[in-house]
Amino acid sequence: MKPTIINNRRFTVLSPTLVRMEFASDGVFEDRNSLVAYAAKEPMSPACIREEGRWTILETGSMQIHSRNHTCAFDRNTVEIRFIRKKCA
Repeated sequence: MKPTIINNRRFTVLSPTLVRMEFASDGVFEDRNSLVAYAAKEPMSPACIREEGRWTILETGSMQIHSRNHTCAFDRNTVEIRFIRKKCA
């Protein structure tokens, strides 16, 4: 699976609870392995990508990443991460 690229941001889903998020003002991203995910065989695709107003939402099954203003670096106004609570049986 390939990473999701939205303008100057790249999201690589390594597992449902681990996403590598990168910003490159010139659109050229690092292609080196993530230290934490060195043993990962292949990135996963997000379970779902959708648009809601000004936000792009990537879902992994365990979290949602809300991203907007994709030409700026990540900050508290341009990215939100929400973990999905799973109900106990």
